[in-house]
Amino acid sequence: MAENVTNELLLEHLKRMQDRLNGLENGQKDIMAELRSHKSILGALVSSESIQDGRIAEISVRLDRIEARLDLKEAN
Repeated sequence: MAENVTNELLLEHLKRMQDRLNGLENGQKDIMAELRSHKSILGALVSSESIQDGRIAEISVRLDRIEARLDLKEAN
């Protein structure tokens, strides 16, 4: 069996392996680019949520003040 293995056959197998590895490498680069994009989107969402939380807190404080001025607060 070992006599049937030639340098050309080995070279052909190595070339195919190299092509497959290059394909995997390119796929991995695409996945990493998509992951970076998702991280960016997630960061924007977190930032937006933080801004909304701040606005809700401001509105809550203002509402408490208005209720206090109008004596609308119920006793606990």
